[in-house]
Formats: sequence, C-alpha cells, structure tokens
Amino acid sequence: MDNKKYFAVNETLNKEILQIRNKIMLSMNGICAETMQNSGFNYGKNFGVSWNRLCEIASAYEQNYDLAIRLWNIDIRETKLIATKICPLEMLNENNINDWISEINNSELAEITAIMFAKSKNLIKTYINLLSHNNFYVRLCMLHTLAKSAYNLNDTDVDNLLEKIDITDTNNISAARAIESILLFLQTKGYDKQIADFIDKLKLANTAYSEYLQKALIY
Repeated sequence: MDNKKYFAVNETLNKEILQIRNKIMLSMNGICAETMQNSGFNYGKNFGVSWNRLCEIASAYEQNYDLAIRLWNIDIRETKLIATKICPLEMLNENNINDWISEINNSELAEITAIMFAKSKNLIKTYINLLSHNNFYVRLCMLHTLAKSAYNLNDTDVDNLLEKIDITDTNNISAARAIESILLFLQTKGYDKQIADFIDKLKLANTAYSEYLQKALIY
C-alpha cells in the first residue's frame, strides 16, 4: 500500500524546497552521516549536516506550514529537522498532529520534534494521550515534549500522565531521562504521593533504568 502523502503543485514552494535541498547537499558531512547510519538512525537519506547549520538554513525562511509539512514528508533527515523550525506553532492542532507523528521513527527525530511540540501549549492533553501510542518513538517524543512543558500541567494532567507512561519504556536511556526530568519537576511542585506510586511501579518492573530513576528521586 502506498502511504506517500501527495500535495498540490506549488511552484513557489517547490523552488524553496529545491533551494533548501541544495544548501543541505553543500553542507554534507559524509563521516557524520555514516556514523549515524551505523548507529541505527533510520532515514531514507542522511547528509550528516549539523543541527546548528540546519537552524541557520531554516532561519532564511519565513514560518510557513505548507512548506514545513512538505519538507517533513521528504524522506531526508535534514528536511525533516528543518521543517520543525519553520512550522508555525499556531498551525499545530489535533487534526494535523498525526501528519507529524507518523514520520517519527528514531530517537533524534523524536527529541527534535519534541522541541517544536513543547511550544504548543494547547495540545497538552493530546500529548498525554499519545503516551499510549503503539510506536515507541512517538511515545519517546511525547515524553520529551512533556518534560519540556511540564509547567503547563494541572493536577488531572499529572495523574493521567503518570498513569499512561509505559514503564517498559524505561529500558531506553533517552526515555528514562525524559521521565526523570518530568518527575524531578513534579517533585518540586509537591506531587510526592503520585511520584511514590510511580516509583512503586518501577520497582516491580525492574527495567534497565528503573533503579537509575529511583536513585534520582530522594525522599
């Protein structure tokens, strides 16, 4: 089945996309790209361009949702990361978030996309619900998103978040660190009872980083 997303022809956007792709190719770092590929980063194409350089490329373009979503749907690491920099935050909503999360298939993409998602305060409940997603990398993205936007959580959000976290995700160091960040913030806000209950779950799970998380929290 063809899952490729198709867009209406737009010569102006096509020209900007071509410009961006040319800038990416001129900034290529073959050694970095090969290292990432060997480390299991799943991209159709990867030019190994640094994040700082990608931010520099993105800064030359205005915030534009149509351009961003087109770049996101190109199977190239660099176009996807640039897309997160030029997507207008006010355009993110429950109706289009699936267009974004469906492309998240590795930890780098999860963590970078979380930076964008965390700036959209209106989707907190959606992010919490996505902690039940069947794709680990989507859950990882949501953990990092919520770690960066924990200050927007209310009491009900906190209860739902801690309930929905998949304890088995603490077998992954990136997920464990995001969860640690969430728990440490909640600890400063007096959610000791909820954290204690969560720690009890960790003790029973005995995952790769469950003990690490327990030691991070001092009662």
